[in-house]
Amino acid sequence: MKRIMLIMMILSAIFILMADDQIPPVNFNKHAISMKPECLQLPEASRTVYWFTRQPVNLLDSYWDYQIGGYTTLATRVQSSEVGGGVYISFMGQRTSTGQRRVFFSYIDNNGNPNTTNEITSTQRREGYVSHDVDRLSGKPIYAWHTDSDPTDAELEVDYTWDAYLEHIPGLMGDDIITIDNPIHLTFNNVQYNDNEFIWPLVEIGPSPVQDHRRAYIFATNSVSHSSPANASENVYIAYADFTPTMLEEGTHLTWSYTTVPLLDQWNIDQTAWRRFFHATVVGDDGHVYMIGYHVGEIGEVGISEPYLDVLENSNYGVGEWTQYSINPDITVPNPLNYFTDDNGDPYPFLRYAVMESTNDNAYISSDGHLHYPILYGFTTPDSASYFPLLQYLKDLDFNTSTHAFLLHDLYPAGVHPNDGNPVLPWDLDEDGVVDSDDGATPNLYPTWPFVYWDQNADGGQLLFDYNTIKFTKQNEQGMVACVWSSSLNAKLYNESQADYPELSPYQNVPEIFISLYPVQVNGEDRWSDPIELNSVVTPDLHPANNIIIPEWVYPGDYIEYTGVTDDANHYKKGKLHLMFFDDNTWGSGSITNPIGQNDGGKVMYANIDFAWAPQPYTGIGDPVAPAPKLTLSNYPNPFNPTTTIAFDLVKSGSVKLNIYNIRGQKVKSVLNENMQVGHHTISWNGTSEDGSQVASGVYFSRLENGGKTIINKMVLLK
Repeated sequence: MKRIMLIMMILSAIFILMADDQIPPVNFNKHAISMKPECLQLPEASRTVYWFTRQPVNLLDSYWDYQIGGYTTLATRVQSSEVGGGVYISFMGQRTSTGQRRVFFSYIDNNGNPNTTNEITSTQRREGYVSHDVDRLSGKPIYAWHTDSDPTDAELEVDYTWDAYLEHIPGLMGDDIITIDNPIHLTFNNVQYNDNEFIWPLVEIGPSPVQDHRRAYIFATNSVSHSSPANASENVYIAYADFTPTMLEEGTHLTWSYTTVPLLDQWNIDQTAWRRFFHATVVGDDGHVYMIGYHVGEIGEVGISEPYLDVLENSNYGVGEWTQYSINPDITVPNPLNYFTDDNGDPYPFLRYAVMESTNDNAYISSDGHLHYPILYGFTTPDSASYFPLLQYLKDLDFNTSTHAFLLHDLYPAGVHPNDGNPVLPWDLDEDGVVDSDDGATPNLYPTWPFVYWDQNADGGQLLFDYNTIKFTKQNEQGMVACVWSSSLNAKLYNESQADYPELSPYQNVPEIFISLYPVQVNGEDRWSDPIELNSVVTPDLHPANNIIIPEWVYPGDYIEYTGVTDDANHYKKGKLHLMFFDDNTWGSGSITNPIGQNDGGKVMYANIDFAWAPQPYTGIGDPVAPAPKLTLSNYPNPFNPTTTIAFDLVKSGSVKLNIYNIRGQKVKSVLNENMQVGHHTISWNGTSEDGSQVASGVYFSRLENGGKTIINKMVLLK
């Protein structure tokens, strides 16, 4: 049985270390299907209460304008109030157009005022992809970045340093020291690999098994793959060291130990299949370390048919055994009102709803032991050859570390039932099972575009891979969390269809920052808020006098600061969110391969925003209604050979159609086409096609139509 994976529809991958040390992209060649303007329903304005308490302030003029705070790290770290209450920020910067790219830090004091901004090191060499974490107990940060600090070899190294933060004075940096001295020599399956280059570090600090110590982790990713075919398959090298605040104050160099993740090592050297794991790393307060995300892969040129949404868990402070938990999260959904058609005008029998471009995200673990990871879901045609760019939706992937169960929460849009595990559909925001439509023939579609730039054909066709970034804050003691991402929907609609959206002309060159909060109460249920939208058109703080701010690469503080309750009778909780972002002079990244716009510099900016955690009314299309009779469809046994019983419940007496389709969306057989009574029914299918011949082993779909509703069921024939 073969199934093409839906998540990126990968045909091949490129694996070269780019001149600008970007993470190498996955090369997916799939056809983008445009939406008709008349079916798109633009979202309403947000109702969240917020106000800027620190308007955007310039930290550094810089010519580096891509992922300035790194990929999956939180570049803005908040000290607890007990140890200073300030904010440490790290980023890549380039002071002049011809200068070296360096790594920088900024310190924001507890009043929101920038205290200092400077290079982390005094050495004049190219540095990049800095990461840091602040020890919550002492307020001291540890930094890591990659650079060519060893002139005896061609590989980059990972260096680290720390800030002693004596007497609450920031910027007392220790020595910069090589932590990972590439190339790293590792032996897998009795074969030694001597060319490993582990870079793109991620720093996390957590508890230590050593009494009165804390443990610092540096997770670095391999730029070299040994799989066949030789596509990117990054394994992870983990450096860890135990420390006390006194050691950092006295300038004591940390003693680092090293380990790897066996499963990822095996994927890196696999000669029969290729797998690539996109993930975030979380260090828990109980000594557990997690990696959560998803993997893509191929055997030959065929997508791997296996569960691909993954959690890797280590229960011993990052050392020793790792356990994998995985599911297949793909969902098959009806084609709403048969709206989506192929090149011949024939409606697709169904659509696939699956993981799309989520490659630069982080994660957090909640107080109740659940991992949360932001992930994009999108729609493709049955054969996965085409996708719908404007139909990509943000979900909150929830993994229960006790039961090992996965659950999807709707984040944006949230719909009516965001926590029931059934993802909301963009043509059924009230989740009543009926396609939202103004004319009964065209579905109302709710578009999104959660990317930093509007044109998916830019960046050599790799924009969806390179320009996505979604970040969660960690949960604070009051349970507050924020999700922060970029959107370019208004600019995309205007630039691609100016005649249809003349009212969006002010957004032609305007990226936006979206911020959603959790938890807010809607009808007594905790859920994510409708996002606030920050942009230079409607947000005065992003359009100060004689200036228009173009916000890109936004990084929230790792914690929301609880600031009390509102002064009115409601006493809503309040919180402060810190933000670091790049204000580009020309929208797009000009300093990387496949540049967009001009490499004419910009500003690294800091701001903070206060929110009131007020309940929100439902803002989707329509109000919640009583559940209608439910159309169901299943089969047993499943898998089967060669006969299976198809069971279904009808919601309305009258016309019933039941057809079988193959994995390509081609109709195999019409099983039913007649009038039937409402209620429960069964019918057998013996695995034959319309002409009576036996069909081959594989995946098939039964599609039931009744009472204006459609439902699809996946069946597996194994011989």
